[in-house]
Amino acid sequence: MNTKNSICFIVALAISSLFSSCYKDLGNYDYIDNNKILQISDIAAQTTRTVVLGQEVRVTPAITWKYPDRDTTANAFEFRWEFNDSVVSNERNLRFTPTKIQHQAPCYLFVTEKTTGITTIHTGHITITSPFKTGWLILSESGSNSILSFIRRDTKTNDKNEKYNEYVEYKDLYSTLFPGTTLGTNPKKLSYVQITGDKDEILVLQEPDQCVYLSGDDFSKYIYLKDEFPGKQYPQGYKPADFVDAAQCTYVSGEDGVVYWKISPSFYGKLHLTQFIPVPLTMPGGLKVGFFPNIRITSSQFAPMYDTLNNRLLMCYTSFNSGGGHRMGTKIEITNNEKPADVVDVNNMGDYQLVYMGGEHPSFIMLLKQNSTGDYYYYTFSIQGSTSSFNVRATNHKQLLFPGSTFISDESVFHKLRRSAYLFFSNGSKLYFYDQATGNVKLYHDFQTGKIVKIDADAPETEIGVAFDNGDMYVCSASVAVLGASNPGQEGGILHHATGLGRIVDMIWKYGGYYNYIFERY
Repeated sequence: MNTKNSICFIVALAISSLFSSCYKDLGNYDYIDNNKILQISDIAAQTTRTVVLGQEVRVTPAITWKYPDRDTTANAFEFRWEFNDSVVSNERNLRFTPTKIQHQAPCYLFVTEKTTGITTIHTGHITITSPFKTGWLILSESGSNSILSFIRRDTKTNDKNEKYNEYVEYKDLYSTLFPGTTLGTNPKKLSYVQITGDKDEILVLQEPDQCVYLSGDDFSKYIYLKDEFPGKQYPQGYKPADFVDAAQCTYVSGEDGVVYWKISPSFYGKLHLTQFIPVPLTMPGGLKVGFFPNIRITSSQFAPMYDTLNNRLLMCYTSFNSGGGHRMGTKIEITNNEKPADVVDVNNMGDYQLVYMGGEHPSFIMLLKQNSTGDYYYYTFSIQGSTSSFNVRATNHKQLLFPGSTFISDESVFHKLRRSAYLFFSNGSKLYFYDQATGNVKLYHDFQTGKIVKIDADAPETEIGVAFDNGDMYVCSASVAVLGASNPGQEGGILHHATGLGRIVDMIWKYGGYYNYIFERY
């Protein structure tokens, strides 16, 4: 055989081998006339892949077969669901109750045709959240002991495919979760702390040595506040009174107005890796903090403080972005040379004292009390400029005698909805709201008994929580339709009423992590 013929023979042999392999492959798959599964998806109305721990996962798959007229029941196919390396069901439709908290855990459906043994695998994901991930968290006192309660809202669907809300109460939750132990004594305040995108913590301010961070998943004690100071103890005689988790900066103020702070390596997730600086925060002219106004620091990029020593608003730079560590905590100068003469100066409030501050960057509101007259004023202004330049301008000033001034007492509490014109405030058992757009004040509801001690809103600001010193807590609608009614509290406004919660001292909305916080979602 010559060389040319040899080459042709080798090529022909190679081509023959190639076709032989293809033939075998086709014979193993395409030449078996199996009832091939073309697609697997979820029937949305009958599927719940994200559940609260203790609730049932429900997945109803929609399966598309090559031959839908053939038998597609359990007589012809085997179904197997696997989750966490265990078989959790052999039914076509998955129904099972998980036993631990997980996020986006894979769940596999194996569908095997009995006559051919061919198996199709479909992968989905399941999320099991803590029963206490998002909802209303209430701190109260009973016999000097700190009591923690929680109210969760579940959205359900009835037989008519109509959605409705159901509220689940967990009274005296800490004692239930940890029998034989106490949370602490002399409760004062709850502070929300972001840990990761889907995790959070709660700081309970109470007796100084008992101030403690709690896990947002199960409210177990994580670390005491004093342990974050050098030597795991506060400076001599220090009694924490207020706290703010301000991205890369964390501040705590004492009953004496002295502030300690620390810088974290990241805007969340590394809060406990650093200690508080053992030297009190100082400012030109001195400093005595009365309270930290509750605004959204994610948008403002500064931590606000009311300095009662100099009767001024202070702004300290912080960031939810990476970098800039050495600049964290820098005082931001507020240039205020555009204000009219009859408007308060936030750098020196003179005859006014700050009662409340709210709003959403760059527009803020202040409720001021004039010391000489006892009247209350509603002041609005904007902050212009980049906080990272450490110099901003106060603009768009407007100040007026608050129309609800006659309804306010020294014990009134306030909450401004950030994205709307409504300011809610209390007087004893009565809840009012002021519409900044119209200038009108309306009674939302007179609850008849108890004194309102806290008003707060949920993440999307569709509901407000109203807490009373007598142990009552109401969830109320903040919808435009309800607020526009003649008697909001009697016309669909009250959504839920919890009783027997002890003497409530504070209540906050628990977001469940940074993502819910930043995207303002439930």
